[in-house]
Amino acid sequence: MEAAAAKNSSWLCSKCGLTMEALEALQSEKSRIMQDHNEGSSLQNQALQTPQERLHETDATRKREQESYK
Repeated sequence: MEAAAAKNSSWLCSKCGLTMEALEALQSEKSRIMQDHNEGSSLQNQALQTPQERLHETDATRKREQESYK
């Protein structure tokens, strides 16, 4: 009986070890995906920022020119 309990205990420990390895691998993959996502979002924000700045500058110039004609 003790031998069977020891065998079961050993089997459970090996399963827990595999599960922990799988969990660590998944957490590592999640971190990598989140980092890729954050980097992509940052690049997208930078790509949008320049046209938005140009639009604001153009709009401000247009308003100044309109005011000068009044």
